[in-house]
Amino acid sequence: PVSVEAPSKSRKMSSHNDYTRVPVIESSGDISPMIEMKESVSVYIGSSPTHLTLGISGMTCASCSGIIETTLKEIDGVFDISISHILARGEILYDKTKTNRETIIDEIESVGFAVEFLSETQHVVGTHLNSAEEVQLKLGGMTCSSCSGLIETVIGEMDGVESIEVNLLMETGKVKYDPNVTGIRTIIEEIESIGFQAAVFQKDQTDFGLDEREGLWRDFLLSCFFTAPAVLLMIIMMIPSESTDFLMTNVFLDNLTLYDFLMWVLCTPVQFYVGQRFYKGALKSLKRGGANMDVLVALATTLSYVYSVFSIIVGVLWTHYEVVTFFDTSAMLITFILLGKNLEAIAKGRTCEALDKLISLQATTAILVDGDEEKEIHTTLLQVNDVVKVFPGSHIPCDGVITFGKTTVNEAMITGEPMPMAKEEGDTVIGGTMNQSGCVTIKATRVGSATGLSQIIELVENAQMNKAPIQAFADDISSIFVPMVLCLALITLIVWLFLGYSGLLPDGYLPPHTTTFLYALKYAITVIVIACPCALGLATPTAVMTGTGIGAQNGVLIKGGGPLEKAHGVTCVVFDKTGTLTQGEPKVVHVELLSSWLPEMEFWKYCGSAESTSDHPLGQAILDHARNNVGASIVAPSSSEYSVGLGLKSTVEEHNVLIGNRQFLETNSVSVTEAMNDTMVKHENNGKIALLAAVDGEVVAVIVLADPIKGEAKTTIQALEYMGITTHMVTGDNRRTAAAVAKELGISHVFAETMPHDKVRAIEDLKSKKDIVAMVGDGINDAPALVAADVGIAIGAGTDIAIEAADVILVRNDLRDVVTAVDLSRHTFSRIQTNYVWAMCYNILGIPVAAGVFSPLGITISPVIGGLCMALSSVSVVCSSLLLKLYQKPCLPIEDLTEDDLAQLKQRVKMNVLKDVYNKVKNCCQPFCTT
Repeated sequence: PVSVEAPSKSRKMSSHNDYTRVPVIESSGDISPMIEMKESVSVYIGSSPTHLTLGISGMTCASCSGIIETTLKEIDGVFDISISHILARGEILYDKTKTNRETIIDEIESVGFAVEFLSETQHVVGTHLNSAEEVQLKLGGMTCSSCSGLIETVIGEMDGVESIEVNLLMETGKVKYDPNVTGIRTIIEEIESIGFQAAVFQKDQTDFGLDEREGLWRDFLLSCFFTAPAVLLMIIMMIPSESTDFLMTNVFLDNLTLYDFLMWVLCTPVQFYVGQRFYKGALKSLKRGGANMDVLVALATTLSYVYSVFSIIVGVLWTHYEVVTFFDTSAMLITFILLGKNLEAIAKGRTCEALDKLISLQATTAILVDGDEEKEIHTTLLQVNDVVKVFPGSHIPCDGVITFGKTTVNEAMITGEPMPMAKEEGDTVIGGTMNQSGCVTIKATRVGSATGLSQIIELVENAQMNKAPIQAFADDISSIFVPMVLCLALITLIVWLFLGYSGLLPDGYLPPHTTTFLYALKYAITVIVIACPCALGLATPTAVMTGTGIGAQNGVLIKGGGPLEKAHGVTCVVFDKTGTLTQGEPKVVHVELLSSWLPEMEFWKYCGSAESTSDHPLGQAILDHARNNVGASIVAPSSSEYSVGLGLKSTVEEHNVLIGNRQFLETNSVSVTEAMNDTMVKHENNGKIALLAAVDGEVVAVIVLADPIKGEAKTTIQALEYMGITTHMVTGDNRRTAAAVAKELGISHVFAETMPHDKVRAIEDLKSKKDIVAMVGDGINDAPALVAADVGIAIGAGTDIAIEAADVILVRNDLRDVVTAVDLSRHTFSRIQTNYVWAMCYNILGIPVAAGVFSPLGITISPVIGGLCMALSSVSVVCSSLLLKLYQKPCLPIEDLTEDDLAQLKQRVKMNVLKDVYNKVKNCCQPFCTT
């Protein structure tokens, strides 16, 4: 049964539960809408912080990013920090009145990381994107301060230029301007007109960190160059023969064999030149009072190397001492770990492929049409209202409107729509999409960073920087991981020394030519090198990066790990009706005139003129019908007063015109008869919207409007219900209209007759029942409700994705993408849990094996194999996240779901098989965590 909730008509709502639940089928007669509400939803508009974007090199794992975050938190004025060691980027929000960019950069460099400034913008909280744009120019021809002063004076006086700063020494300039007034091409031409050179200063942010990856590869090759001969020597020594006896002859000093000398020479460059990256990383970490993976690697390899050198020195001083070295262990450890780091870098790079594909869609040049002339320019020089020509097979360089020609455009990479879209004069096109069949000219409406593609790229970049709450668990484990491992290694060393020297080990238990100390030390080193906090640190960000990238390719923009984590647990979805479940384009379908004294043409003249000042969809529908269908002449009303959610009061040619619901007319002292009410009820029970029109205090007509339901709406509701998610509808329509629409769609819960702030109350009501609530709306009229929901989903945004209130933005106006958003978040979060289970189980099982717990059963591993396992554990986690690239969104028909569709959804519901295992493993580790 469908039930409807509406605000109580007897009192003001003061709590979340102030709704009266009424069975729709029994409701009849006059139902007064809610009384006027005094409360309002406040929107906090905070200060305007500065958003700083930095490239940071030298980060190797999550501990490095943690060090930077800890350092920056100590700076007064810095209040939001996002550091990604995978992207080698940092996003910092700070207050310019308390600190500055130089201080932030100096602090990061003080803990041992290299920093490159990328961008800095003023971040306006609570608003859409700022209309002003900022560009950095490379300037030439300046010789003294008067030159820079001249540029600042001339450009500063241009219309649309808000500010300009010129740096004489760096030969750069930073210009802030309004793209709707002027453009970068005009600014450059003005600079050139006074005798200087200027060009847009471009920085390829996507290649930042390339030097770090190339350095890793060089170090690996250098390590292999020295380690390969060392391994060959080791293999030769394992096969005794007369031809290898010369390796055991003494050289230079007594008891210093050629074999030990060669191994020393080969492994020293690996330990101290190649391995310096681990020493530097360890020092950075220890300097800030932490300990990361570099500490473990540096300690393990140093122990192996130092013990070998110590053994040689003792053997030289006391010739009766049997020299035992394992230089090869330290060299092979470093080589294998660098191999793992390189594989990890390659795999991590693949998690950014979706973002790279979006960036590659941006055209670099455009053909500018200026009268009869055409010239090719860089897209950074395009300005609003420029006319550009686009040939078949070219990427469209900007957002705009076609002014000439017909074509088809492939928008798949941006909207997820697989079929090419036919375009003709007057149609809008999206920058970055592919022009397929015809040559067209386009008038630019948005260029540069204001284009839809640029906004999507920025949103995806920010999303990949955004941490999921579950990451806090990994951060807690990582913060204590290294000290715990070192303690376990020390315990391992002590236990094996005790067993060996106390005589508790059976005779022959130790391998030949191995002392008790060496045997115990190898186990301790293996414990140190097999432990891997990096896998834990990579479990969440790699999955979030891959998942958000896949979402962007399907037209589902998820704003980071937080929204993604919440979306996976959604238990109920609340849909706004108008424009979300319906087309949002109501039409007048019927009118019942109730007065004989007013001719129909005059009636439509009064109604159309009254609604000519309204921007409400119903008012626009009445105006459109009066003007285009009836042909009534429209005049400007002398006064108009609109009451939100109730109706319109206007004066047209000295006649008082009222158009609205029952309550609105009765409030204005116009009586509504039972017959009029019955007429309205009849249409409302069929899902139509019935309004009353009164002229000079008398009801003259019932206007009936219909807003067609979207074809895919019912399928979407069915799919969500089958996925275990309850659906609700919220609308300002009366109960009967709302109930009829809900019944047709299969929605069993409705909030009707709601004002905008009542939608927030409806959301809070559901949240108070422990539901995880998603709200689906257009992102504009529903902004307060989107903010109030656990997950706000804005649908049909197109390229206008600057919706602050939404957590998830659906580019297409297709309700089935709501299912995709929830399904993708479930898959991504399931992958995160799988990664955590693997990373934790690897350490929980690997460390006991490394410590020799199972050595009585013959199960042991050497330090080299332990190092290889550690290196591959991180790679395996990244590869696990990359499996998300195989994701296919649910293929739902527009009509009712078939048995095959239901079977597909059932399989997806059962997909999260590791959830219980993850929770059990997490609970075991929870006592060691702080959150």
